[in-house]
Amino acid sequence: MTITKSEAKAHVESDASKYFDAEALAFMMVYSQNWSMTDWKCLRDLWNKESHFNPLAHNKSSGAYGIAQFMPQTWKNYKAVKTSDAKLQ
Repeated sequence: MTITKSEAKAHVESDASKYFDAEALAFMMVYSQNWSMTDWKCLRDLWNKESHFNPLAHNKSSGAYGIAQFMPQTWKNYKAVKTSDAKLQ
């Protein structure tokens, strides 16, 4: 099945997005924003290494948390509330 960029954006913005796994959700987000497949693959490789797309991943020694393994200060710098919600991460 092929999905258009506008369909991907609509899926991300819909209530149904809560049923997508974090990797699929991330792909649809970057795809709908016109990222290249090369950029997506780099991000996917990084996040697989960091957390395996687990929004609950927690590094006890550094305090890093979430899919991208944000450090506690990073959450503050972006004025973001630490969350386990993959869509918000």
